Amino acid sequence: MLPPFRWRLGSIAGLENVPRGRGFLLAANHIDFLDGFFITAALWDGTRPIKFLSKTKNYWWTGGSTIPVDADKRAASLDEAFAALQSGAVIAVFPEARRNGHGPLTNGRTGLARMALRTGVPVLPVGIRGSSGRNSLHSVFLYFLTGHKFSLMIGQPLMYPIDTAQKYPKERLHNVMAEVMQRISKLCGLDYSPES
Repeated sequence: MLPPFRWRLGSIAGLENVPRGRGFLLAANHIDFLDGFFITAALWDGTRPIKFLSKTKNYWWTGGSTIPVDADKRAASLDEAFAALQSGAVIAVFPEARRNGHGPLTNGRTGLARMALRTGVPVLPVGIRGSSGRNSLHSVFLYFLTGHKFSLMIGQPLMYPIDTAQKYPKERLHNVMAEVMQRISKLCGLDYSPES
């Protein structure tokens, strides 16, 4: 299924920024049900798996997979993500944890910051642009019956030194996420309006 999704991508800018030879975190805005498929179509190289940290299992047929996020087992989900990163996988995260097609972008969940600090892997910000469906069925309808296209803007990786602390100060986690969300907002063209 990846070639049709790649074909529908209007443009992919910044592929030279994708880290090579190691695992990394990918952080993107989330405008449409099909975002994960377009991300996979743009970045999957056939060797390095792309795993989505998600509450759903929507991405199994992209060639990637899902690391399920269970509210009662978040630590286990993060441990699985840590192991995947260390083995060279790409962990894709939508930091807002919900679709937001019109913005402004809001605070990102701090799980991404925890993974970045614990592993020291690059955080690759990605901005997705395009028209969004109201729900999954509307997204599929738009994909097959209209000519609307998506574009991906890939920014330069953000790097955070490894910190093996057992617990991180909330301020530090929020500062990391603010930097990530600001970078995503510039790439996708939506404002960033953090909630206090």
